[in-house]
Amino acid sequence: ELGNVEKAQRHYKAAIEDHDKAIELNPDDASAYTNRGGARVRLGESENELENVEKAQRHYKAAIEDFNKAIELNPADANAYGNRGAAWIRLGESENELGNVEKAQGHYEAAIEDFNKAIELNPAVVSAYDNRGAARIRLGESENELGNVEKAQGHYEAAIEDFNKAIELNPAVVSAYNNRRVLWNRLSEFEAKLGNAEKAQQYNEAATADFKKAKELVSEIGK
Repeated sequence: ELGNVEKAQRHYKAAIEDHDKAIELNPDDASAYTNRGGARVRLGESENELENVEKAQRHYKAAIEDFNKAIELNPADANAYGNRGAAWIRLGESENELGNVEKAQGHYEAAIEDFNKAIELNPAVVSAYDNRGAARIRLGESENELGNVEKAQGHYEAAIEDFNKAIELNPAVVSAYNNRRVLWNRLSEFEAKLGNAEKAQQYNEAATADFKKAKELVSEIGK
């Protein structure tokens, strides 16, 4: 597995070099910055797999700079905001791994702002709703770590609305069902702790339904 990660890293580094050349030839090509940023996020993820968290952070930060430049060149590009939002999530996760919960929260909030902008520019971008929901899960988890249970629950409920919208736009988006299932389970646990057995059971049943739907979709994709 280690060999596979290192092999993937070589591809990401080669892609970054290709985008470097494209930018050298045309410094005003917004897509080249977006594509280089995407490769840097992947490289950061691979470093994270190897538990090189600080190295991963450097790649995420470089990716954000690329997305900043892409947005400067083309402020109407919803995808650039969406990609930058995804990079903020990864950077937040890395800060959380290092125990910097409040710093991580700032990154998740930045991600949500970017997804808000992506949705404003293009309300039909399914990934923006799905990823905004994912950022809200992370923000809820961080509030939970800080003992702010009600705040956490508010973020989880907002995230469910995002996953609902993603599914409304594309009923075959597996990640939205999986993410929503996680949240139904969290909310079920909250209600169980409060002694609301009936509500906890309702959330548990919703989680089971989402699990079955995601499994069904994955099976159909594999045919």
